[in-house]
Amino acid sequence: MIGVSTSTLQRIELGSLKLSSDVASRIRAVTDVEEECLRRVGRSIKHASGEDYDRGHFERCQRRFRSQAMNHECAYVTAELCDRISILLHAAVLRRHFPLVASDLWSAISRLRKRYHLEPLTNELLKKNAQKVRAKWTDIAPPGMFVVFDDNQYQLFPNSITLHDINTNVSFGLESLAYGVSNEGVIVEMTHSASNSKRAAEKKQRPAPKPLAARPRLRRPSAVRKRKA
Repeated sequence: MIGVSTSTLQRIELGSLKLSSDVASRIRAVTDVEEECLRRVGRSIKHASGEDYDRGHFERCQRRFRSQAMNHECAYVTAELCDRISILLHAAVLRRHFPLVASDLWSAISRLRKRYHLEPLTNELLKKNAQKVRAKWTDIAPPGMFVVFDDNQYQLFPNSITLHDINTNVSFGLESLAYGVSNEGVIVEMTHSASNSKRAAEKKQRPAPKPLAARPRLRRPSAVRKRKA
């Protein structure tokens, strides 16, 4: 019910294992029990309202989880989380920690899917998402396409496009570069040649696709260089 084994809960009840803030927060989330009373041994169980906790409180809490109103709470919390994640990633870019923070977010989402046995359902819902079609959970682009990032924006291109056509549709300065990543692990990098101002482009194949966030940070070479997978 709260993603914790029965043996772990029994050890917490017997006092042989300290109640962590994470577990206490989960118990509060699914029962509406006051979190502070869980941390003090021998203290009576209280509802978040301050009342003595009884079965009626528990049943109302479970009824709320089955209500239509929960769908609207989900929509509201989704917007709140998107806002916080956006701020977090922007701060990570400013401190040059973006690849690490984004990779940790991908990993955290994957762990949650496994912990609560949501992988089959989330895969099904992902395929039904008409706004952002993705064949697999770790895909970063629609099927048959890849995403390219330059100094001004990101763009989606079909896998069949030539490097020349990509090069003419991206914008980056002399000391910068443009790069793209596909669902299959293909890397496209574009830089200005060291000897002149002409652009150079190179396509590379990685052995296995990874989430974009998990890829190593790109350097700023003066010409296209081959990176290790």
